[in-house]
Order: sequence, then C-alpha cells, then structure tokens
Amino acid sequence: MIKRAEKIHSKMGDEELLLESNSKVRWDNCPKRSGHAAFIPVNEFRRHHLPAGYQDEELKEFILSVAALTTLITVDYVSPNRPLTVSDSQTPYPFSNRRGLFAKRTGSGMVWEVKKITEKDSEESGTCLCFQCRRSPTPRKEWGLVQVLTAPHVVFDSEEVVCSKFSLFQDSEVNETAENSIDGVETVYTMVDNDASCIKCATHNLDLIDKLETLFLKYLKLYLNVKERFKGPHIDKICIVVSHPHGYTKHVSVGTWSSSEGAGSLLPDTRYTYSTSTCPGSSGSPVFVMGTQWCPIIRPHSCSVGKNNESSVYWG
Repeated sequence: MIKRAEKIHSKMGDEELLLESNSKVRWDNCPKRSGHAAFIPVNEFRRHHLPAGYQDEELKEFILSVAALTTLITVDYVSPNRPLTVSDSQTPYPFSNRRGLFAKRTGSGMVWEVKKITEKDSEESGTCLCFQCRRSPTPRKEWGLVQVLTAPHVVFDSEEVVCSKFSLFQDSEVNETAENSIDGVETVYTMVDNDASCIKCATHNLDLIDKLETLFLKYLKLYLNVKERFKGPHIDKICIVVSHPHGYTKHVSVGTWSSSEGAGSLLPDTRYTYSTSTCPGSSGSPVFVMGTQWCPIIRPHSCSVGKNNESSVYWG
C-alpha cells in the first residue's frame, strides 16, 4: 500500500456507489447537488465545454471516445468475501455490513479490451464463458470477450461479478436492453488497497463486439495523438470524468486536479486529488488527467474526500 492508502481508504465511507432507490429523489436530495450543474449530458458535450486554450476538436473527440466505452454497472449481490475493514484501519469496508446479502447498487467502469472469438479461435481460447454456456452441453464457439476496468468497492470478486450487469451506450436514456448489455464472468485482477480492478465479461452479440472493437481502436488512435500534443508539465492540470451519476445517463464533468501522491506521475502507485464533479454512481468511472510530467493518463474514480475527489491507482 502506498503512503496515503490508509488516509484515502479511511474515507471510503464516501465511496460513490448508488444504493438502489428512487434515483430522482436521490438526485434532488444529493448532498453534492450544488455540483450537478457541472454535469454535461454526453450528447451535449462540445468543444466550448473544455477550458480556454484547450477547446480542441481532437481532444473533444478523445473525451467522447472515452465516453463511448464508459459503462453503467449494476451489481445485485454483496460478496461474503468483502473485508470487514479497510486495510490497517478500523474503517468499515464499503458494504461490509451487507456481506452475503442482495443489495442492488450502481457504479461506472470503462471497456478496456475487446475480442471476438471465432469457432476456429475457440480451439485455443475455449468456448463461451457466460453463465448459460458454462452450464450447457453445447456452449457457443463464437462469442465475444470484453474486459471492464472499475474499482473493487464497486465489484469486489467473482461472486459479485456473476450478479452484475454492464450496460453500454446509456447516453440519452437508461435502457438496459439485452442488445446493449453484457454479463460479468469473473475478476481478472483485484487490487483492494489500490482500489482498482478488472472484470471479464462475455456476450453472444457479435454485432456489439464489432462496434466495441471499432470504438476501442478509435480510442487508442486518438489517445496516441492527444498524448503527443498535450504531454508535459506545461499543460494545465485539467481533469475530466465520464460517469453515470445517480445511475442516470452518461455525463461528462470538467475540472482541475490539485495534487498527486506517489513515486511519480506516471508510475502505477500515483493517486490524484481533483475538484471535478462526481456523485453517487461515479465510483469506478474513468478519470482523465492532463498536465502530468509526461503524458495524459486515466485513473478510476475512487471516492469523495471533503470537498474534493480522489482517484484510485492506475488500472494496470
């Protein structure tokens, strides 16, 4: 655990998951509602929403490419394996008081790997890993593999993963249709102290996989361009978050980061503090940070600490 891990995670009572309830009531009564005006619906995000001097078309398109890969995560179950407390503290770990119970909640995440498995590929990669296929005598040989990055306080382990849904393209209205949803399979890795995790998902919808592959390649291309154009400490400390506040549709918020903690601004053990607006439902969402020593980077959103927010450690 890095130097500030205990300090940061002692604040994990301010994790930003949304426990199931009336979202409209939650929105209206949110203690952070003064920052709601800073949430920009993703379909309305334009260059002028970026800070002066950075109202760049390619940067805007990059942010939208991150948004296209951002997913609404709905989790129905709390694993009995969640720790009772945050490491090296007496602070209760999020939802530890509901271990082994069903408690529906929402967070956010980002698609990070997409792969189409053909019948020929399945000889090496295996058949579909979804719940139905694992129990079927004839599992699908053609399927799609997707990995989603988030935070473990959102989805802790494989017991929670199989009770989770990852809803894509919830931009103008939340419509969790089967066509735009993928099911969780298992955890790829979980870094509890760093509050970063990766989830493996599966789908039979190959059209969805084709779409995600195209979007991910676009993201990578734009990132390489943005990285070269906006790297270096002379760049302003801009911080942009894409999330599903209150389990609502996708929103973008723009602000600044004020400090980092770790061995270096590119190393895996660096966290960021920022003013960019977040709310319950933002946990695990991608946080895009500019003005670091070398290049722009992405972290998962971890928690709210006082009037500021904190990122997790790099997803790895």
